[in-house]
Amino acid sequence: MAFCPRKFTKLLKPVYSHLRQLGHLSAVVGDDDCERNVSDTVKLFDSLGFIVHPEKSSFVPQHRITFMGFIIDSITMTVYPTSVKLRRSFIPAAKLGPFHCRSLNMDKTEALQLNKGNFDAFMQLSELSRSAFQWWINSVRSLINPISPPQPEITL
Repeated sequence: MAFCPRKFTKLLKPVYSHLRQLGHLSAVVGDDDCERNVSDTVKLFDSLGFIVHPEKSSFVPQHRITFMGFIIDSITMTVYPTSVKLRRSFIPAAKLGPFHCRSLNMDKTEALQLNKGNFDAFMQLSELSRSAFQWWINSVRSLINPISPPQPEITL
């Protein structure tokens, strides 16, 4: 199932391409443009057989939204985890998070190979993995990840 979000993203590429051809961006300025963007997007998704759930959607422009356990702030251009997400997985909000997971993943892979795929078997963490755990413990309360704003198409 881990590949599903990637497949879904790839599936939607032509949909968003079509919306861009209509002049819609994911962040627009002006209420009329925004309302037209939302309307066109909902109509297109509906015509393609997708169901847009109003209770899971935001049809009003906002500078800060909570999405899948993360707070996305378009003013400070940052992403950070909600308090609920802090108790679970929060790697997307940790700028350096992926670097501190590599040794853990390598240790896990090695342990699974040694134990013939038995996820219930005990494993020994390497010194590098213990160091990575310590980084997470020290960093969890201050996780933040900047969002790179798009480059302007025209500079005056």
